[in-house]
Amino acid sequence: MRSVRYAGAAAIVAAVLVVYTPLLGAPPLSWDDGEHIFDNPDVRSGAFANVWRGPAFGLYVPLMRTIWALVYQVGHGESWPFRVLNLLLHLVNVGLVMLLLREWLDASAPHDAPDRADSRVGERPDARAVDARTLGVLAGAALFAVHPAQVAAVAWISGARDLAATTLALTAWLALTRPRLSLASAGTALMAFAGALLCKPQVAGVPLAFAMCTWLMRRPPLRPRLPLLAAWVLMTLGAIVITTRAQSAGAEVALATRPLVALDALGFYARLVVWPSALAADYGRTPVWLLAHRSAIWPGLLVLALVVSVSGWLARRSHHEGRGVAAALAMIVLLLLPVLGLVPFGYQRISTVADHYLYLPLVGVAAWLAVMVARIGVAARSGGNKAGLAISAVLGLALLLAGTTLSARRTAVWAGGDEPFYRAMLAANTDSWSARVNLSVLLCERGDTGEGLQVLGGDDVLAQAEAPYLANRAFCLVRAGDASAALELGQALVRPGVQRAFAQNRPAAVVFANSMADALHQRGDELSAFAFLCWARTLSPGDADIGRNIESSSALLRGDGPPVTCPVDLSWQRLAELLPR
Repeated sequence: MRSVRYAGAAAIVAAVLVVYTPLLGAPPLSWDDGEHIFDNPDVRSGAFANVWRGPAFGLYVPLMRTIWALVYQVGHGESWPFRVLNLLLHLVNVGLVMLLLREWLDASAPHDAPDRADSRVGERPDARAVDARTLGVLAGAALFAVHPAQVAAVAWISGARDLAATTLALTAWLALTRPRLSLASAGTALMAFAGALLCKPQVAGVPLAFAMCTWLMRRPPLRPRLPLLAAWVLMTLGAIVITTRAQSAGAEVALATRPLVALDALGFYARLVVWPSALAADYGRTPVWLLAHRSAIWPGLLVLALVVSVSGWLARRSHHEGRGVAAALAMIVLLLLPVLGLVPFGYQRISTVADHYLYLPLVGVAAWLAVMVARIGVAARSGGNKAGLAISAVLGLALLLAGTTLSARRTAVWAGGDEPFYRAMLAANTDSWSARVNLSVLLCERGDTGEGLQVLGGDDVLAQAEAPYLANRAFCLVRAGDASAALELGQALVRPGVQRAFAQNRPAAVVFANSMADALHQRGDELSAFAFLCWARTLSPGDADIGRNIESSSALLRGDGPPVTCPVDLSWQRLAELLPR
């Protein structure tokens, strides 16, 4: 079966390359890639010390930002090195998943069965079990490798946070499952998990997931690993505190409603795994939306009930393999726990669910599938059905081809650049706030201000306090030559909610400040325009374009007089007072 294992692994790698190599020449997206990497002064300048000083954009991920800065310097700001990084991380993760699945199937097998296909000399493994486990490992790895939901993490340059965090989390997990817990493996488990948290804190569910899976499968012994798990928990608590302080306020959800939100998210992900249709970068599935569409929870819950029923059937057929399935289900839920909505988080203002949140939890799905395939294969051979394994292999190959095809189609959406990406997002979710905001500014940049303002809309009350909405609408109005409407929009600066929104979103604040300066310049108020340019420079001190605009504005105001310098008391109230009423 070693040749089958190698052939299967090669087929999975080939499928990954078919799906993701078209991305190597694709441009970055303005959807976070700009502010996180390509327009980020710390990343562009290689200011490695700065990225460790505090959170940015609601997350403290200094290790990931350091990696981005290194790649940016080595690749001279080109996007293809980041694409290569994501592809390599995903391939490494596929390999780590295969290693984990082999251990998973060994642990979920009867204790008197051989632990591995490559048993020691003198031991005669059950050929049926070996064959079936090999197919189970390959089936689970294939699911993880080419499931269409994985495209969101691999095809999105900013998705490297999920990829790197998964690489380090799986490394830590495998180090902690070694039969003999040496000092080297303990150190690897600690360092790798710390690195995972510093790439993305969503891995906060890993300690609880490891403890639960180990307890359910009774392998490896849990007690010797409790001190290391305690260290993991302490690291996790620190990451939670930092992230909670850094996150902008999420959707306000009543405590009694949060279990409903979490249950809906679980059902949504169950449906997404089983039937990955109508994928979107923004599902708009907020708590507010859910409360207005309560019936939408039922399709996902039905799929979830079906999965639990199938798992229960296996548990009744095989006690030990039932433990493996139960552990896989627990792993999925616990790895999703940080983003289920039981504790509100910032992105819930846009959607509680997202494809890239599923990247690491799909390891649990892969484990579930591996146990199921292995059990079906053993049952087929035990019943005298010699073609059982062959049929399982053919079905596995068909699933691999289907996953490759669907993922390739999804990858094409991410590879097409900003406008096709946002139009596809809007087509999948006509209420997508992200699509409206980002597509509108693209249209206005090229002069289609009428369509841009129409796409942006703005009838809903929530939009009036959103920094990206105010910034992009002001930009479009200035591009359309309607300085009066843009300046009227600027009066929102007096509202505390708007001030908080701009304080938490500096890129939007810079766009808004520049737009106000342009509108005031169109009105001939050069002194007030200069003040807004000064505000823009305080927000983005390394921006060369803002620096040149300040020099030009200062020279215009100075004339033959003394130099004009930026005021030091640029409060929100003072800026609002500079705008015409």
